[in-house]
Amino acid sequence: MPTINKCFICNNALDSDREIKCDKCGNHIHSTCAGLSQSELKCFSNKNRKLAYHCDECNKENSEITLIPDNLFEDVVYEINQRQIRKRNLIVYGVPENNIIQQDRQQINETLSKLDPAINDPQFSTHRLGRFDHTNTRPRPIKVVLEEEQFVRNYVLKSSQLRSMPLYKHISLSFDRTPRQINYYRKIKKQLDERIAAGESNLKIKYIREVPTIVSLN
Repeated sequence: MPTINKCFICNNALDSDREIKCDKCGNHIHSTCAGLSQSELKCFSNKNRKLAYHCDECNKENSEITLIPDNLFEDVVYEINQRQIRKRNLIVYGVPENNIIQQDRQQINETLSKLDPAINDPQFSTHRLGRFDHTNTRPRPIKVVLEEEQFVRNYVLKSSQLRSMPLYKHISLSFDRTPRQINYYRKIKKQLDERIAAGESNLKIKYIREVPTIVSLN
């Protein structure tokens, strides 16, 4: 026996010729309870329609959505722009300091060639991050700006190979993250450490659509 839907508003049985379904919550409603005319009902009954019907309850929820404050909106736009700008950037750690910029370029070029010889003569620019401090024994990281975004991802994904190369094992690569991305990663890393300390196992951080997420290895 076929199921007879009841109107979400009046709770009476529905007539398939005079009912409409909310495209948001999925509830079925009498066209009269929805306040729709025959012509409006016919319009929403069209399978190829491009208009969505929302019931009064869903429209009420939509009207209660808080608008994003201007300052927060600007912060979001700035963050998006920064992430877009940094997509062609590669951060390289562990390259010894020297006073000759060309030597930095040569070291970077050799490192990238070792990681992926198939990328022939990649074009890039380099500069050290931060001020030089002769009392600091750790070399400043180098920001490398490449021509292609996919080159950055390719090099970073292969960078673990450097650990097995005696001449390059002190060098590491990473994406150029914004401060907000770095802080979020630290937050997720702390959660991971806490879960492992609590006895959970087989967990790791995986980037899903560029967002660090704790996932199970099982």
